[in-house]
Amino acid sequence: MKWTALIFIGLFATLQTAEIPRPTESASFATAVRRMDRALASHGIARHLTIEEGGPHNEISWARRFPLAIRYLLVPTAVTP
Repeated sequence: MKWTALIFIGLFATLQTAEIPRPTESASFATAVRRMDRALASHGIARHLTIEEGGPHNEISWARRFPLAIRYLLVPTAVTP
């Protein structure tokens, strides 16, 4: 059985937490993630990138994203990147 590579990437562009105390650090992380997304695309790897502006890093925020992520990972044709 051959597995298909599917990657779902979700992050907050202006995330501010104890680990990322300044929004500028989060913005540079978002830039790096966009660069990684382009690299994955250049290798033909199926992926879905979701970047939200602001928002807390908590269960409620991830729960909002979960339905899209699970649909993409289980039925990739159901979600347009």
